[in-house]
Amino acid sequence: MIAKLFVLVAALGGIWLLVKMLGKIGQQNKEIQMRRQKEAKIQAQKHAEREADIIDLEQDPETGDFKEK
Repeated sequence: MIAKLFVLVAALGGIWLLVKMLGKIGQQNKEIQMRRQKEAKIQAQKHAEREADIIDLEQDPETGDFKEK
């Protein structure tokens, strides 16, 4: 009887540990995804600025749109 109780406690502990680890991995994936999106946005902005420089446009600071110089 005691052995069955120990097995049950160990199984519940293992499940709890697994759920906790999966939650931590999920949080890390969210953080990585947010960093990737932020980096992609920065890269897109840099690319737009380079293209605007090539065709002699300047960015309106209020709207973020590009117009001719």
